[in-house]
Amino acid sequence: MTDCVIFSLGETTFGIPIQQVGRIGKVENIEGLPDSPDWISGVVKYRDKIYPYIRLWEILDIKAP
Repeated sequence: MTDCVIFSLGETTFGIPIQQVGRIGKVENIEGLPDSPDWISGVVKYRDKIYPYIRLWEILDIKAP
């Protein structure tokens, strides 16, 4: 059995294996990323790593949270 973080966007429920979750919390300091797709807001630095901030609802074409 795998431990997961469960969340929903709109009426759809998702699960992500806990090993793939780096942090849960409010996103701060999103740095823009030139020439990126519309569904990427930018990047976020956390513990000396850089992560993309992805608007999953745009990829899945569902209502924004």
